[in-house]
Formats: sequence, structure tokens, C-alpha cells
Amino acid sequence: AALLVLAGSLAGDAPVSAKAGPEQAAPMDAGRGADAQAPREMGMPTMLLGITAFRFVLSPLIALGLVRALSALRVLPSVSADPLLTFALLLNSAMPPAQNSVLMLQVAGDQKGATQMSRVLFVVYALAAVPISVLLSVFLQRVGL
Repeated sequence: AALLVLAGSLAGDAPVSAKAGPEQAAPMDAGRGADAQAPREMGMPTMLLGITAFRFVLSPLIALGLVRALSALRVLPSVSADPLLTFALLLNSAMPPAQNSVLMLQVAGDQKGATQMSRVLFVVYALAAVPISVLLSVFLQRVGL
């Protein structure tokens, strides 16, 4: 179902429902005063760079540090005792972001935001093949599988 929502958001700025009435969700900033400034929108390249840098560089480094620290504190088994658990924890940190953000934006009635987020996720998924391949190789080598 989430894949269909993502594909539907990529299709364009079609209205969420054919009927526009008072029961439709109010915009997110409806309660703000006239003098309130709208948040600055990020450009697509800036957003892509931030998401990609975090998901494929910072998140795996943080996970590696946490796994090592928790192993040293004996909260997790050592890498040699359970390499598959370590590999699964590290692998989870390097996967692309989920599509739940698109679903949340659509439920909130922000079709423009959902469309933009689905486009960003599409590009991130397309670019993810190379970093995930490299990270898989590094993680497999680290845990000895």
C-alpha cells in the first residue's frame, strides 16, 4: 500500500479527493497569525544532500560506534560471538528512509509536501545502490561474514 501511495504522489499534484468541503483537513499553518513568517523551503539538492549524507555516512558511523560501545559494556554480544546480529544492526542503519513521511503528509492534507517528499525519496532510492553496496562490503568485512 505504501508503494502505491508513493507512486500516486509522484504522479503529480492531483487533488486528494474530488469533493472539497469543510470536512477536508485544514492546512498545517492555519492557526498562525498574518504576521507569522512561513518556514524557508529547502531546495531539492540541499534536501537530497542532507538525507543522503545522514543515511549513508553519519547513521552507519553512529551505529558502528553504538554497537562497539554496547559490546564493550557487554550489553550486546561481541562481534565474534554473534556476527550476524552485529551485521543486522549495522545494515539497518544504512538503509534508505521509509515512505511513512509521504503517508503522514498525505494524511495531514499536504499534497504539495507529499509530492515533493516522494520525489526526494525516489532520487534517494535511485542513488542508494552504490553506497549500500559499499557499506554492505564494509560491514561484511567488519563482522567477518
